[in-house]
Amino acid sequence: MSEILTQTKNSSAYVYIGEYIRKRKQYKKQKFSE
Repeated sequence: MSEILTQTKNSSAYVYIGEYIRKRKQYKKQKFSE
């Protein structure tokens, strides 16, 4: 049970980090295009 809980926490954190990186890349592209 605890293993599933940690896996869920890890995956949600991974998704959060992925979104953060994607937003940073988009932000950088916007700065360059201006």
